[in-house]
Amino acid sequence: MGIISVQEKTNKFWDNYSKFLIRFSWIILILSLIITVGLTICLLCLIQIRQFDQTDFIVRNGRASKNAQLINKIFGSDKDVRTHQQMDLYPALDVIIKRKINHENINETNMLNNQIIEEIRSLDKLIHSIQINDVNNSKQYNYTSLCAIINRACMVDGNYLLSDKFHKDALNLRYVESGIYFDSLTGANGLASFIFGKDYKIINATVPEVDYDEEEDEEEEKGEPEDLPVVKHTSSEKTISYVPIFRIRYSLNISNDHMRHLSTQWEREVLYYLNEKYQSKLIEISPSTSTAITDTVGKQARDEGPFMAIMLLIFFIFVGFFISIQGNFHTSVGYLSICGVLNLALATGATFGLLSVFKIQIIEPMALIIFVVAIIESMRISIVCGEYHQIIKEYLPVSSINASTKIDIEKILPSIIKSTRPYFLSSTLIIMITYAIMSIISPMSCTRYLGLTIVLYIFIEYITHYRRKSLSKTLNKQVTTLTNVDPIFKKLLTGFLCLLSVIFIICSIWLISSIDTRLYEDKFLPKNASSLKSYMRAHFENYDIGPVIMFVIPKPMNYENKKNQLLIHNLVAQCLNETAMNNKFKLVWLEQEDLHDVLTSRNPLSVRLTPYSQNDLVISDKKNRSVIKASRFFCQYRSTKGDRNDLQAMYNMYTYAEQSSLPSIFPYSFIFLHYESLAQIRREVYLLTIFTVTTTFLITFVIFLSFGKALLIFTNLLALLTGSLACLYLFHNLTFNFANSLWLFVIPVIFLDTLIHASFNITKSKWKYNRVILSLLISLCIFSLFSIETYIYHVIRQSLIYQSIICFILINFILPSWYYIIETVLKKNKNDRQPIPTENPDVSQPVVASTEIQNLVYEPNGNMNNSI
Repeated sequence: MGIISVQEKTNKFWDNYSKFLIRFSWIILILSLIITVGLTICLLCLIQIRQFDQTDFIVRNGRASKNAQLINKIFGSDKDVRTHQQMDLYPALDVIIKRKINHENINETNMLNNQIIEEIRSLDKLIHSIQINDVNNSKQYNYTSLCAIINRACMVDGNYLLSDKFHKDALNLRYVESGIYFDSLTGANGLASFIFGKDYKIINATVPEVDYDEEEDEEEEKGEPEDLPVVKHTSSEKTISYVPIFRIRYSLNISNDHMRHLSTQWEREVLYYLNEKYQSKLIEISPSTSTAITDTVGKQARDEGPFMAIMLLIFFIFVGFFISIQGNFHTSVGYLSICGVLNLALATGATFGLLSVFKIQIIEPMALIIFVVAIIESMRISIVCGEYHQIIKEYLPVSSINASTKIDIEKILPSIIKSTRPYFLSSTLIIMITYAIMSIISPMSCTRYLGLTIVLYIFIEYITHYRRKSLSKTLNKQVTTLTNVDPIFKKLLTGFLCLLSVIFIICSIWLISSIDTRLYEDKFLPKNASSLKSYMRAHFENYDIGPVIMFVIPKPMNYENKKNQLLIHNLVAQCLNETAMNNKFKLVWLEQEDLHDVLTSRNPLSVRLTPYSQNDLVISDKKNRSVIKASRFFCQYRSTKGDRNDLQAMYNMYTYAEQSSLPSIFPYSFIFLHYESLAQIRREVYLLTIFTVTTTFLITFVIFLSFGKALLIFTNLLALLTGSLACLYLFHNLTFNFANSLWLFVIPVIFLDTLIHASFNITKSKWKYNRVILSLLISLCIFSLFSIETYIYHVIRQSLIYQSIICFILINFILPSWYYIIETVLKKNKNDRQPIPTENPDVSQPVVASTEIQNLVYEPNGNMNNSI
């Protein structure tokens, strides 16, 4: 009786709601037009669009961000230090150089050649000479002048390759155990694993050594002739005989936004010149910059964006066509599709116009929300038309429908509202609550703004539907169901389908838990980015070095204590033992410096420390001896894949530091900022799935007071969301990355209306859902015919195809199967409690609809006849 009372109050609410719409329809329409058109005008006048990159995913209050601030406080600005000591990825030009293969001698790839070295020097001069224009002061800058205006805060990593010393020693280059090469005259340096790659060859060579005795020296001073040979003996030592690759990196360590703009402009200008204009007969270059991948992917996406618009237009055309062909010329309501397009346009203008009024910048991926809401709007229009046709079919005889037939919208509107609005309201609440929660808990600015935009967009879209006082009438064709199938076969078939759906959900959950993360994949780049692909390929194939990890001890301690020294070496050893780490690189100042001299010498710090350890110690000089206030030492990643192993290695570094007895020690690398973001992306996709299905269960249960229906929607929505991700992972090797994360953030709600409405209308026609799914599949197939290279567009197409197919199977086969199984069990239990007389001939027939379903679906019967 309590449920009946609630349903009566609900019916009364929707009756009053329909009366309100009918009474104030023109006022509502005019007000909505004034507001939405006004906000759309604000959008056109105030819109601010900015490019999007992976820095939008930075976890602002994460460990890495806090540690970076602490390092900056301890060691000061990092603009004039070496790359491995920097806390951010500054603008830079990175050039990987290989020797051009001579077809006459295809194996000649050794870079240790005087001609090659001279060519690289010429390339360096060319890079320094490329100029840019500063529009603010009409000045021109090249690399050297840019360095000058930022207090020479530049660093050419690998500039040892450009030194006279290397040019002189290249053909007989001694192997240095530390791997660090220095030119003491110019300060040029280079790390062997960086400038030579990982595949350089070392041989044992016999080197002549000159040895003069004192008598010979005196004779030389007197000018007497030299009769004896000066070579006294020879020695054997390791030399580098083969180098397949050279690498030089030109960094610009900016200090303000204006300098960042100029540095980025220089990056783009020099990259364009090297890719488009530079030619050499001796070397091949593969350049990249800090913005190269983002610029390339963004440009390709913008160029191919119109194809997405074409696909959306095709989708609208097919939806409108399928809606309009239901009925005849007189009864068709295909014009409602046009109303849907207008409503979507105004809701879009109002949403982004409101953001522009509050001076919130719009990032480019927000366009994905429009695509999602367009599908939701199309499904709602189709459901409204389908329910309207259903009402006309059940309450108007076919013979009475003719050109003069008219329908009083004031009488039929309550029935349409009761059969559609509760489900639209529930899905709207689910979307708003889910994304509001995600926006509150997300530490990433991009997902926070995207979630809030979805909440605002869905709310405006819900309240700004076009209202009309008259609707056309038409007939509806029922889809053939399992009604006439043999009951025994029906039980076996539905039981098999239900079991299959359970297995599908379990397997999907297991598969999506295996989805990995990636910082970069080759498929991110279009085919025409051959130079950038060559650079990334060389980066992974020719190097086993990645970002450097620094361990920072921010407090003073006794470094002369053997136990403390052992703790430092143990921490470095733990780092080197990780599979994701380069076990050949470590930089520990204790191994390079004379600790006693560092603590007792009165010389300047730059003299006390070797070049190995500059900027790695913060020393306070006292009367008798110095105190080391802070220090840092280093290990290194093997690569920059950003996969599960790399992320786990990051967490292990945090764990090792926490377990160490060294005071307040912590690890940091600029790549940690991005790895934290990747981990957060994976976490939020999983959380979004959980919140969506959980909120759906709670909202549908509260609104419709049906635990069974809420559970049915919960399981089918879980199958849809996990199944689509599992298919993407299984067939397309899906990873969580910066390129696809925002799409994965908005896609879960596309077919939410469909599943909710279909679950409460199982015995009704499915055509109102299928025509939208069919339209979407047709438009996606046509979209596949275009030559699209943008990675995210492929992910959108593939995910929508899988979601459409899975949704089609769920609403046409799985939902009816579960419905039949549940109804059969309920009927059997009822028969066991209340035995049916043997004279009843219909006991073996399946139940068409339970009382609960009839009450919750508001099927037109009884009291509906009176209103019509």
